[in-house]
Amino acid sequence: MNELSLRLLQAFTTLAREQQFRKAAEAFHVTQSALSQMIARLERQLGARLVDRTSRRMSMTAHGEALLPLAQQLEQQVELIIRRLRDLSDYRESNIALTAIPALTADWLPEVMARFRAANPGTRVVLHDTPDLEDSIRMLREGAVDFMIRPVVGHSDEFESMPLFEEQFFLVCPASHPLASRLGVKLRELKGCEYIRLSPAGSLARILDPLLAKVGIRDGAMKMQYHASIAALVAREFGLSVVPGFSTVYYERPGIVRIPVTDSQLRRRFQLVRRRGDVPSRSLARLVELMRQSPPSHTAPGWKPSSSRSGTIWL
Repeated sequence: MNELSLRLLQAFTTLAREQQFRKAAEAFHVTQSALSQMIARLERQLGARLVDRTSRRMSMTAHGEALLPLAQQLEQQVELIIRRLRDLSDYRESNIALTAIPALTADWLPEVMARFRAANPGTRVVLHDTPDLEDSIRMLREGAVDFMIRPVVGHSDEFESMPLFEEQFFLVCPASHPLASRLGVKLRELKGCEYIRLSPAGSLARILDPLLAKVGIRDGAMKMQYHASIAALVAREFGLSVVPGFSTVYYERPGIVRIPVTDSQLRRRFQLVRRRGDVPSRSLARLVELMRQSPPSHTAPGWKPSSSRSGTIWL
């Protein structure tokens, strides 16, 4: 086992990806004979046959199928080690990349990033606006970004997270609506109202749908993909909707009133999420701390993130 090398494992994962010795050898920049010898050497070291060879094709054995995800994970960890060591060698010139939902990139994050850039001119920050959760997870998993900011997600075995803030929700309704003069509203007061739904709504649906189902709203035929579309319909008195605080920027137009929803259970918690075990650079830690010190204006009343958790995970 002391002779087991990363290069042999890389040859094996390349063969698994290409599914042919000839193509794998070209991708690995060795001769077909050399690649075959490397696979054979790896099999001898592990004491198990990994590949079934025929004149026309190859296939993985059960041992090969079991080894493949472990070998791929090891490659990723080695790449992560190399990348982090390079970042830490000169953190002032390092790059920070993050992804967040468009609602954050359209309002709060650019302001925070501008303050960070002024205080850290040697650090370049790359921001991705990524609506889809799976796309964000893929970017984080592949190392395209250092962290993502999203509502609560799973994958706890692969990632770790830190609470950042809780977002308040708002009723958006026509200025002529009977509720338009209220300073706050409960969801139960929307019973019988014509509701315009955001679809697909992702994490919003998981939060809102169970609560709205108890209210007895009139779920009309209007199901929009974009907040701008909902805003146009609300302004013209087609109905009303409940939207998260960050989205209210789309509803700053004549004819629309925004009213805080006061139901305590209607909150959306945002997290800073990173790969488990990842070591942040000092510049990244400074950016995270600035985010924590500069909560958005739509943070739910009474929300206070745990400072001890931040110290343990991020700084």
